[in-house]
Amino acid sequence: MIKLSAREISLIVNGTLHGDENISVSQAPVFDSRKAKAGSLFLALVGENTDGHNFCSDAFANGAVLALTTKVVDQPCVVVSDVMQAVADLARFARVQLENLTVSGITGSQGKTTTKDLLNFILSSVGETVAPVGSFNNELGVPLTILECTEQTKYCIVEMGARHIGDISALCEIAKPKIGAVLKVGNAHIGEFGSREAIAQAKSELITSLANGGTAILGT
Repeated sequence: MIKLSAREISLIVNGTLHGDENISVSQAPVFDSRKAKAGSLFLALVGENTDGHNFCSDAFANGAVLALTTKVVDQPCVVVSDVMQAVADLARFARVQLENLTVSGITGSQGKTTTKDLLNFILSSVGETVAPVGSFNNELGVPLTILECTEQTKYCIVEMGARHIGDISALCEIAKPKIGAVLKVGNAHIGEFGSREAIAQAKSELITSLANGGTAILGT
């Protein structure tokens, strides 16, 4: 992650800072307190069964220096109305700063993770490369992957999944891929989309989101 102060983060996400504005965040956000390390930003996400706010103290004990929360906690924090939206805003800002970063987006009903792993192996041999572990391909996974990048990162690979029309477009607004690969369009999530044609339309958002000069790779 590019280094940002607590004040800078609060301004980027339009949040309210509680703590020292000069705190320096140097590690990508984590939502598992056990994975926090020195300089981490902790995300207090609220799920069906867990509330990240209850683990802030554990995250800070492991090295976190700032938390994104929806309420004031005992540790330094930036309070926002929606932590997920704040992460997206932070990733969008970071991506703009990384002008020399080449992002490759991969989508498709099958083969995303295998293709990502193969591409990661190839690109890592020629430059610092960031890629998600496993299938981290949603509205949280893509921003977190972008936030793993630093000024030294040359390549970033993002998987892009979709359950609705517009999902991939939203992810592309954050990641700004220069290369887009659409693999096989199958019947995965046909219950949500209603037809294979709608699935193809959703996947095509990766290609239509490419800027002028971008490279599109289409599977058969």
